[in-house]
Amino acid sequence: MNVRTALGKKMGRLSSLIALIVLIASLWSPWAWAQSETITLPQHIHPALKHLVSQGRAERNRVLDLVVGLSLRNQPGLDAILAAQQDPTSSWFHRWLSPDEFAARFSPTEQTYGDVVRWLQSRNLKVSQIWPNRLIVNATGTVAEVEAAFGLSINQYRRNGQIFHANAQDPQIPAELAGIVSSVQGLEDLSQLKPHLSATPHTTPDTPGGLSPHLKLGSTTLFGPKDLYAAYNFTLLFNAGSTGTSQKIAIATAYTFKVSDINSFEQLSGLPKSPSSRFQWYFPTGRTSKLGDETTLDVEWSSAMAPGATIQGVIARNAQLSTFTTVYNFIVTNLPSTYVVSTSWGLCEGQMPSAVMTTDNNIFKQGAAQGQSWFAASGDSGADDCGNGGTTPEVDFPASSPFITGVGGTLLTTPFDGTGTATGYGSETAWSGSGGGKSGIFSKPSYQIGATPADGVRDVPDVSLEAGPTPGNLLVFDGRLYRAWGTSLAAPQWAGLFAIVNQIKGGTGLGNANPRLYSLGVAANGFYDVTTGNNSYGTTTGFLAGPGYDQVTGWGSYNAYQFAISY
Repeated sequence: MNVRTALGKKMGRLSSLIALIVLIASLWSPWAWAQSETITLPQHIHPALKHLVSQGRAERNRVLDLVVGLSLRNQPGLDAILAAQQDPTSSWFHRWLSPDEFAARFSPTEQTYGDVVRWLQSRNLKVSQIWPNRLIVNATGTVAEVEAAFGLSINQYRRNGQIFHANAQDPQIPAELAGIVSSVQGLEDLSQLKPHLSATPHTTPDTPGGLSPHLKLGSTTLFGPKDLYAAYNFTLLFNAGSTGTSQKIAIATAYTFKVSDINSFEQLSGLPKSPSSRFQWYFPTGRTSKLGDETTLDVEWSSAMAPGATIQGVIARNAQLSTFTTVYNFIVTNLPSTYVVSTSWGLCEGQMPSAVMTTDNNIFKQGAAQGQSWFAASGDSGADDCGNGGTTPEVDFPASSPFITGVGGTLLTTPFDGTGTATGYGSETAWSGSGGGKSGIFSKPSYQIGATPADGVRDVPDVSLEAGPTPGNLLVFDGRLYRAWGTSLAAPQWAGLFAIVNQIKGGTGLGNANPRLYSLGVAANGFYDVTTGNNSYGTTTGFLAGPGYDQVTGWGSYNAYQFAISY
């Protein structure tokens, strides 16, 4: 073989290699994506737009924070494992996946995830965060860039005297990403989660020593932790050393808290002072110094009911849907050994795009597969969760997710001694503000079949706890005392008990609590059944409480000791 022939063959191979490189590069070029056919990603237009008039185009240079959701892979396989993890006869019973195992089995492939990242970058959007579970991508871009990327227009709208922005059309994505990209969040700011909390300020009585443990504020006696220890039968657990020791509770919330408020709450309640090391802060969407009354209440009451647990505030910088999705994803990816999660923020299903709920529910599935138990307040507007005075009942998300334990509210009456301290359980009735009904998004999970109304859909709530305004509960926020009420109180208290249950059961997680909760409910084991009251609210006719499960209080409130030893 002469030099020329050898060189010619080498050049031929080199040319083929170069051609292949050029071809591959062209596949990922902005031009290639631009030439791709597009499809519409449905269920992204805010339901309120049908009632609002555009005020013109949104500011072109305004920067939007986006969260792009991706679909799970092999969902039937995941559903089978989730069921087996709660089946005592299965070899998978309480065998939890690690985040890496979950990603390997059920997340989009690395190649697929890379396709989405490269497409976003090709459309002049800045990818600001990628995640190891590959379920979301965070990105930013100006209004003009986002409009061009997704083939839509973003307009301004006036609602209740305020100006918001929202997309007027569903987003367009390349046809190659059909079935891969499931949602795009951050196109609008009409949807913001709401805290399920009400509070009125109080002043301390003019008596020596200030407040005593029975929490008599002026002429009003509030519930404090010791009252609820007695009412809900915690004392036997505490005497046995079951306080949630070595367990962690994550609070998914917006805005931060300060330890001085928690310590004041403890002092006024007659509880030991917690060291600051007991509390942890995480800011996955950017640090904020803004204090939140909801966050403070959740920390105070979860820490009081599980006095041995570590409390982790996972804090969003605002209440937009996209920031909470990021918070949820942070918890399942960065805090996998935190086995109890509580959130008291939510929004009516009818007031948020359903595609967002799909993305969040995928994240909740991962949490369940990893052994996490999530609790969410069911809302404070009874059957009128959307607050529009309509005749059709609505429910709150994320409490309506089948992988969340939705917590409703009751009115608790207890016997008191001469000092005003509760001495035991008295009676409960349903609180009219307790969010409950049937989901318009999620089908009925297997654990509800035969136990809840035969309506074919997810029913809410699953359980309940005291949450009403009479007498209300103590809240110390930013140095001031408040009388607080709402299902925001019920969810973190349930999370506190569940940290104790986790400790008793070995501390390695219990996963989605609902299958076992429903088994106990059917057996009437561990619950105070709440059989009176309803959640009709304003002009919205709600549901009646009654024996067994109902769509106002679920299975009822807990007898903490009996529930914990029976779980």
